[in-house]
Amino acid sequence: MGNIKAKQVRVYLQPDEVQALDDLCKASGLKETVILTILCASALRAIKKSGNKINIPLNFKLTEEAN
Repeated sequence: MGNIKAKQVRVYLQPDEVQALDDLCKASGLKETVILTILCASALRAIKKSGNKINIPLNFKLTEEAN
């Protein structure tokens, strides 16, 4: 996987999701792209860790990670 390049994707959000994203941007001071990248990367890592099993809807649990 050494030569995989970053990829741009299009995401469609419902109005309530757009509002939640806007609220998170304002509260955190982060840009939409940063927040969506963090969310997507975290979700994909969790799915991979579970053996690529995916339960719909996804449920998230926020935890403090040690660096």
